[in-house]
Amino acid sequence: MAVGLLLGAAIAPRLQARFSDSLLLRVGLVIETLTHVGLALATTAWVAGPVLLAFGVHGSVLGAVITTLRQRAVPDELRGRVDSVYLWFSIGGAALGSLVGGVIARWLGITGPFWMSAVAMTVFTVLAWRPFGRRLAASPTAGVSQEAEGAAGRR
Repeated sequence: MAVGLLLGAAIAPRLQARFSDSLLLRVGLVIETLTHVGLALATTAWVAGPVLLAFGVHGSVLGAVITTLRQRAVPDELRGRVDSVYLWFSIGGAALGSLVGGVIARWLGITGPFWMSAVAMTVFTVLAWRPFGRRLAASPTAGVSQEAEGAAGRR
């Protein structure tokens, strides 16, 4: 997964320059859902490894897209507070997910949490598909705006 995170960090800027945030978010939803299915079906490390690699790439790219959208939407004077709340939910959600995953694994077996995650992500993908496309269509679709690039060059 770590190698995938590094690879994703390397390619995220090019993907963001080429594709809209809406498309990257939608593709990310599908990839995340499929990685949960892949991990549920994996019977060896040789199968799980490439799935985790893909999940790492996805995590870096999705993180870059979400951070970019948040930075566009949040005024500078509120960014620190908003970022801290985002991290609080992210880290708290991971901790809660580990706890719930353990309970689900006891109940349904070791692949249970992956199947439950796949179901949850399928539902979330269906619910988020249209809003992710509709609300983000008006936002800049790629990279940094020319004004920001000019301002960065003047610093």
